[in-house]
Amino acid sequence: MKYSYISVTLVCALLTACGRPVPHFAILLDASGSRGAVCSQVAGLGGVVLAHRGTKKGPTLSLLATGDASTSMEPRLLTTLQVPVSTRVLDGARQRSMADEAFLHDLDQACRQAAQPTEASPVFLGVKRAVELLKERCQAGAGCALLVNTDGEERAENSIKAAINGDRRARSRFPAPIENAGIRISFCGLASTVGSVRTSTGGHQYSPARDPARADRIRDVWTSLFTEPAAVGLHPSARPLLQPIQHSHGSHLARLGLRRRRSHRNNWAH
Repeated sequence: MKYSYISVTLVCALLTACGRPVPHFAILLDASGSRGAVCSQVAGLGGVVLAHRGTKKGPTLSLLATGDASTSMEPRLLTTLQVPVSTRVLDGARQRSMADEAFLHDLDQACRQAAQPTEASPVFLGVKRAVELLKERCQAGAGCALLVNTDGEERAENSIKAAINGDRRARSRFPAPIENAGIRISFCGLASTVGSVRTSTGGHQYSPARDPARADRIRDVWTSLFTEPAAVGLHPSARPLLQPIQHSHGSHLARLGLRRRRSHRNNWAH
């Protein structure tokens, strides 16, 4: 019996997808005054999640915001949404686009309805809780990810704050590193600071003045606070980059020794 190339390709893709764990995601928003509008970038972060959702139904996205004294510095869980994934061959591009737009709208609205700007910035505790949340849901190899939208200025954990300010001895007082095995973490928006703004009572410095040395310390300090620093990325812009999950059906075909064939009828694009 002869099998067409297309049949072999589809079977390989389906077998790869069926055996792949479902990825889950979380976004942590730094709600401190130094960040400006808390929800201004959440839709863009949701777009990053959509780009890495995979092809298997079941991914979720949890949206959290850093806490303050009213929550004992614990982060707030604003919402958890199902990430839209189309597994039907007949679903058209327009239908998938509409589902994506609805998802981003719900994410934006959930943020605007629940997020509150705060004077505190317990970023470390927020990251720790977000990673713990993902670990409860993620299986090994799922490619789960946490996006942390922050300027990197810790305001609650004194040792981290002191180290960023330039105190080298503060590192000996660091909390235990966060266990992030299997969790990709991307800090984004490090350069998005409010700085000094004028209020009704005069000028107020929300974020410390930056120089190259302080920017380097922020990057060095946060990288050292994880058990798997290679899985941690720090980005000045609000549009982070995540390492792609290396198990597409294309790579699976390559391992099987199958090559794509050019055809005017079938265009295999990624």
